[in-house]
Amino acid sequence: MPAALNPAPPNLRLSALLTSLPGDFTAAVHRLAALGFRYVDVVGLPERPMEHTEALAASGLLVGCASIGRALPAGQTLDAESLDARRAAVEMTRLHIADAARLGATACYLVPGKDESAAGLARFTESCSLLADFAAGRMVRLCVEHVPGSALARADDTLAWIRSVGHANLRLLLDVGHCLITGEDPLASVVLAGPLLGYVHLDDNDGKNDLHWPLLRGRLTESILHNVLTACRNLSGVAGAEVLRSPGMPSRGFGVPQPRPPIACPNLESVGMALELRPDAGDPEANLRQGKELLERLHRTPA
Repeated sequence: MPAALNPAPPNLRLSALLTSLPGDFTAAVHRLAALGFRYVDVVGLPERPMEHTEALAASGLLVGCASIGRALPAGQTLDAESLDARRAAVEMTRLHIADAARLGATACYLVPGKDESAAGLARFTESCSLLADFAAGRMVRLCVEHVPGSALARADDTLAWIRSVGHANLRLLLDVGHCLITGEDPLASVVLAGPLLGYVHLDDNDGKNDLHWPLLRGRLTESILHNVLTACRNLSGVAGAEVLRSPGMPSRGFGVPQPRPPIACPNLESVGMALELRPDAGDPEANLRQGKELLERLHRTPA
């Protein structure tokens, strides 16, 4: 039976990063479908092989989200001091967004750079504003993930940065495992984000290292997961249709963005979330199956 026909609790948009399974793209897609998933998250590519799209079509899986800005050439980052290097990073990441849009993804995400200086964060802000414009034109929501050790290590700091940028197509990707490392309450982070929450990653660790263990192997508890699921469900559909606009920010060296008409973008039925697990932490298929079953059970459990 195609994965798209597998039953799921109402409004639970549960996916899994394809990198949670070892092996090539086609084999991993079919293994994920066999586990009963309806959605899959992929890594954005500048050029997508035809066999990838054929595998997705045959599996019945829907692409929920894409990781973008990965594996860029050395020195090409979204916060690079060199304008040429930064421009190249933006152009390559645009190709990743275009790939996500062609696959039908409604969200994509990137991670912050390492430069914590005010100048470095300003360069990252400029790059993200341009990419958020580009993504909006393709009906894809751009999220930024908080990552320990980066310029935006905490969820609350990342939310403060998103609010300061003020772009209508910029959201938070909340990683529950990262909250365990920074000592933040994932439930409080969901509430703090409100409509700025764009996506959720679910994984576990020892509270010190970003291990991406299976759920409940480390510090993560059923209570934390249930609280996050309930809070995300309560956020779903609150705002109705949104409007994505270019903020018209001046751009140093990239050219001034031209005004665009508003783009109507209906809210998703619920906040999307994905399991992001290490493929070498035991039996990867069992880890995904057990995580899926746990989340579906908790989703059905009354608050």
